[in-house]
Amino acid sequence: MARAIDGEAAYQFLTDQLVKETGAFSKGVNKGLNIARSAIRNPDAIPAIVQPNEWISVSDKLPEEKEYVLIAMHDVIEVARIEKGISQEERRKMKSGEIPDAEEFGYEPGKPPFVVKRSDSIKAADQEGNNLVPYIWRARSGPMEWFGQYVTHWMSLPEPPKKGKEEMKDASN
Repeated sequence: MARAIDGEAAYQFLTDQLVKETGAFSKGVNKGLNIARSAIRNPDAIPAIVQPNEWISVSDKLPEEKEYVLIAMHDVIEVARIEKGISQEERRKMKSGEIPDAEEFGYEPGKPPFVVKRSDSIKAADQEGNNLVPYIWRARSGPMEWFGQYVTHWMSLPEPPKKGKEEMKDASN
């Protein structure tokens, strides 16, 4: 379990451990101690461990596409998954031939399916119209979806409780 420490006391402790000898082993020990001392002096240089129950800003990182997560929109919390589309920049690069522009099937009611370039099709998750970012959020249950820019933070879902066989049997009675 993580706990706060006194940085100055830790720095001094590591300084006191420095070895006075000059052999190769001593130099290796001192190098490791100096790395640790540098980390204490500059903690922002070390990536933070994201705890499983901490909110992550969408500007820092997005979840995997198939993963259901908790999402926060101002004071509303929902369970949803992200669906990624293409950005306006990606669409421009597809049309100019800078990146591949895959063909896919298109569909219009009352007409047979047809082939269309990805850059010529607009999907809900694309950065287009009212959606200011190239993704949307789809609710776990029901037909709800939200434009990407409305969600500010997300968090992994907690693991479900681990019940023993006897507890499960008792609960079903």
